[in-house]
Amino acid sequence: MRGPLVVVVLVGLGACADDPGASAPTVPNPTASETVNPAPGLEADAMAPAVQASDPTSADAATDRLLAYIGAHAEGSAEADTFWAPEGLPTGADVSTEPFRQSGQRVAGATVDEPSRPEGAAGSVYVTVPATLVVRTEEGATETVRLAYTLRRVNDIPGAEPWSLRWHIDRVEAVRP
Repeated sequence: MRGPLVVVVLVGLGACADDPGASAPTVPNPTASETVNPAPGLEADAMAPAVQASDPTSADAATDRLLAYIGAHAEGSAEADTFWAPEGLPTGADVSTEPFRQSGQRVAGATVDEPSRPEGAAGSVYVTVPATLVVRTEEGATETVRLAYTLRRVNDIPGAEPWSLRWHIDRVEAVRP
């Protein structure tokens, strides 16, 4: 498992989110921390390398899905909420802690820390990924928000829907300092 992952590049991550055949460039011999440098003003750097987990059932793959979700929101993609479920946000999903859902705010960068170890429960596997989002307001001010995303995937159960076999967001919670 890789160490803490620092990502401040978001534009372009959402584009290959659901295409398992899409290949992303990999970083050879990643160190304990992987950093993508931001362009001026925390804007995305389209030339930054992306890291993609080789095992789609791993905690690293869950982290990759979360980064793709955050990237999709940063790009303003209408498809971003399909990272929860194919039809979008499930009824009752509480996303009030996500700053990019508030008018006048957008994600300008993100840091994703080491995911939890995968934990199983009733045919599903869960991984929690802590994330720090840098949010920019329309006025140009920035703030930092800490969230914990829990991602879920079904454990290769016969008859399971293909989307449920991929990591998808199950819930998000604010992390208090």
